[in-house]
Amino acid sequence: MSDNKITVSLDEVNSAKVDSEINRQNIVGRMGDHQEKIRVNIGQSKPLNKQGAGFRKSIIYMALFGFIFSVMAWTAGEIIWKIQDDNPVNQLKEIFRYIHTEKPNMSNYELRQFLQRAKDNIPKYRNNEYLPDKIINMNQSDRIKLFEDTTNKIENLSTLNWVILGIFIAVGLSIAEGCVTKNMSLVKKNGFIAAVLGAIGGFIVSLFIDQIYRSLGGGSYVTLTVQQVFARSVGWGILGMFIAIAPGIVMKSGKKFMLGIAGGLVGGLIGGILFDPIIEISGSVGFARFINIVGLGVGAAVATVLLENIAKQGWLKVTAGLIAGKQFIIYRNPTVIGSSPKCEIYLFKDSQVAARHVAINNINGDFIVTSIGQATVLVNNIPIQQQKLKTGDSIKVGNTVCVFEARVLKNQNT
Repeated sequence: MSDNKITVSLDEVNSAKVDSEINRQNIVGRMGDHQEKIRVNIGQSKPLNKQGAGFRKSIIYMALFGFIFSVMAWTAGEIIWKIQDDNPVNQLKEIFRYIHTEKPNMSNYELRQFLQRAKDNIPKYRNNEYLPDKIINMNQSDRIKLFEDTTNKIENLSTLNWVILGIFIAVGLSIAEGCVTKNMSLVKKNGFIAAVLGAIGGFIVSLFIDQIYRSLGGGSYVTLTVQQVFARSVGWGILGMFIAIAPGIVMKSGKKFMLGIAGGLVGGLIGGILFDPIIEISGSVGFARFINIVGLGVGAAVATVLLENIAKQGWLKVTAGLIAGKQFIIYRNPTVIGSSPKCEIYLFKDSQVAARHVAINNINGDFIVTSIGQATVLVNNIPIQQQKLKTGDSIKVGNTVCVFEARVLKNQNT
């Protein structure tokens, strides 16, 4: 080994060549650190262990929200039904209808006998203050006026009942995703719009649902019949269609709108079919209404998720990050991912994510991912500006990793 020492002069240390080499080594070091962070973060990603885990999670949380808001709707409705049931004139509506349509020429003696038998034999009439004396002492025109006035009040309460039902279920179906992804801005916005749409839908349905029900033979039978069940299920199916379209309107998605109609129809049919058999089995109208409304809310929620799963073309499954396990179906074109609550996919509490970070467009069946404003986006661990996606591609945005999947892709291997 030579004893000659290597000497470096001050001029050489301050030379441009040395500065350039130091800068080059600093850049290489920073790039190495960055790649190591990427490698560690990707390594910490926890892929979903089971196929369809995100889909099952969607069913669970949608069913839960459908149940909770259905129970709230039922509770509010029972208060209204109690007001109706406690009205002594409303209790007599079937008797009034019978007197003035079937037996309009009944003598006072026959009327007294008829009303007295009703009071003696039917429990709900026993404490009715109008039976039999008050009605006997009225002339026919006064009886008709009393019945019409009370019927109008009760119909207003019934309309309120449909409106409340529409509000609760529409809101429940519309805010579920925002609550799960902790996007409170989206929850407030969607909740308000859904409440308005649900109220409008419930009001519109209240105008004709009873006529449809009776035109199909509903309400004409004391005992359970197929016709009675069919008439009620059709009526509730129509109601479900009107209130389950709210999420599609809120998301401005025609596809989601159509899926909501189909899901609401299925949920309404389920709720309507259950009502009369439950009364026959339990003898409780309140319990039957509970099953009826819960069947509508949960049935519409689950049916919509199932139909979405069948109809979906492209979707993202979150495998790492604060919302790992969540599945997002790509409805909007573009679907924007970012830290702003206004984005279709909201990544909160991540300083590495821009307000509008990345967009995914469906262009003639090809799904294209594009970085917005030079934001860092990794596809399969490689930085990209724009790239066509294929099934199985991983997309890393900040600390969140998604796996892209598609049912059908054009030219997937090109």
